[in-house]
Amino acid sequence: MFGIAAISTRAVFAQESDIVSTLPVDLVASKAPYTLTFDHISRTSTLQDQTGEILETWPTDVVPVASLPADRPLLFVVTYANTLLYSYTLSADVVRTVDLHSCSSPGMFSDSQGFLETILTAGGSGMGLMDVLPMALSGTSIRFELDELSSRSGDDDKEVSPLTLRRTLDNIESAVTEYAGDMETIATLPERLRARLAGVAARAEIEPIDPLLEAVQSSVERVLPGLSNPVAVPALISELHEQASAQLTSLEFMHSAVENHLYTGSADDAAVSTLESLRSRVVTAQDSVSSALPRLQSILHEIQNARDRSEIRFVINPSGPTVRQLGLSLDATESYADVMRLRTSTVRLYTRPGVRLTCRLAFGVARMDKPSRYESPDGEIINSAANETRVGAGLFLNVSHASIPLVGALLGIGLGDGSSPDLYAGGSLRLLDPIFVNFGAVWQRKPRLNNGLGIGDAVPDPIDNGALKTRYSPDLFIGISLAR
Repeated sequence: MFGIAAISTRAVFAQESDIVSTLPVDLVASKAPYTLTFDHISRTSTLQDQTGEILETWPTDVVPVASLPADRPLLFVVTYANTLLYSYTLSADVVRTVDLHSCSSPGMFSDSQGFLETILTAGGSGMGLMDVLPMALSGTSIRFELDELSSRSGDDDKEVSPLTLRRTLDNIESAVTEYAGDMETIATLPERLRARLAGVAARAEIEPIDPLLEAVQSSVERVLPGLSNPVAVPALISELHEQASAQLTSLEFMHSAVENHLYTGSADDAAVSTLESLRSRVVTAQDSVSSALPRLQSILHEIQNARDRSEIRFVINPSGPTVRQLGLSLDATESYADVMRLRTSTVRLYTRPGVRLTCRLAFGVARMDKPSRYESPDGEIINSAANETRVGAGLFLNVSHASIPLVGALLGIGLGDGSSPDLYAGGSLRLLDPIFVNFGAVWQRKPRLNNGLGIGDAVPDPIDNGALKTRYSPDLFIGISLAR
């Protein structure tokens, strides 16, 4: 865009002090930032100032070039980010260095103070889920050993009659069946959630992802309140077990009696078949939950992460006098490989330093009328320098607004005709940088006739200009100067 190849600065900013993470901007910046927002769904970009006022919006087919204050940080925000399908990486490259000529802080960027040009990574490229989520029960079985429950009764050698077995089943079957059903539902959640998230990932290409994920979490909460919190899953499963603890104890006691031939009825009784079927279901459900728990916690954590990262923020230090190219890379994640990615690409945006007022020091010359020189050769007062001009050298300050940089105001001081300096005020026109054409008023110190005297008055004695009082008087000037 600028006709100059981008110069990568990734390797330059390796020091920790130059790397700004996704911490809140008030922790890493002394000034309120400008905000550049990229909408993942519409692919439009919006620039806001530090007060939140929208300054400019760029449609999809336009490459944004954002003008930013050179001394303010930039908050780069990705909205409606879909971290299920993409990882988001922001890089910054210097395109060129420009002369700011800022009036607010002249010379503030003359030294090479380091500014952030680094790759910030968020979304799917962060720490792995298994690295940040401690699996409290990973590698161990969560099955609550039913034979341990049976030891609580202390009646290991007591015989069980068919009537006792039938009554016990009548008392515990409903609660144990509900417990087994809850455990079976929890065990199947990972696969069902994975399939549902694939649908969410696809829909999030065209609509905001956060409401979709909130609906998924709500469906998990309907299974068991609090289950959408991955850290709370083991405690909730333990709570389910404790609620059915008495019934599970009775279940295991009856199973132990049958196993140890303490059942006085026939092993072919329907009640025995119901008992063994019920116990087998509980054991299978517990084993399934034990196997599914790490995957369940992982996918629940993935859902919450995707919600938290639906808006991704990068903080970049002030750019100083540089034009920069920002590259937002949308790389496909390894998950949900069957879902079509519509956005995989690198989005290019440009930033350039902007100042409201520019100030240029310039050296130049100006042509103006000569100061008056009074004489009385024939006894009559005349101005012998009336039709003469002079050229004076001066130092000028050109001030212009960023919206009309070719025209500006001018102040200056120059070498006067005598010992006093000339003072300039006016305007300037920048013909070809750094050449300015200047015009306006110049104040020169001029001799002043005594009160009551004027041009053409008769005087008896010759006029001594050196003895006359002087004062600053304005004249018009035009000149040219060369800015630095």
